[in-house]
Amino acid sequence: MSLLIVFAGFVVVGQALAVGISLVVEQLTSPHASLLAFIPLYFGIFWVAWRAAIRVTEPNPSESKSVPRGREDISSPEPAATQLAAASARQNRAAR
Repeated sequence: MSLLIVFAGFVVVGQALAVGISLVVEQLTSPHASLLAFIPLYFGIFWVAWRAAIRVTEPNPSESKSVPRGREDISSPEPAATQLAAASARQNRAAR
């Protein structure tokens, strides 16, 4: 949820800048040039805002070193097939 809020905030600020830039271009040149400046800015803001929002809201890896539940032995050097076979054997023994 915080990602969307941050994204919306970046979009509002970015679009305000895009409008301001296009107004300055219109004062200096023509309305046609202002439109040519605004349209790429308009669409570019969405891409930049999304990338910035992801960067701002991503968790800091140094803060949390917790391992997701059920994935405790993910860093084990054993191949995945060996781990799967061992887990299956444990389940079979537990079911007896």
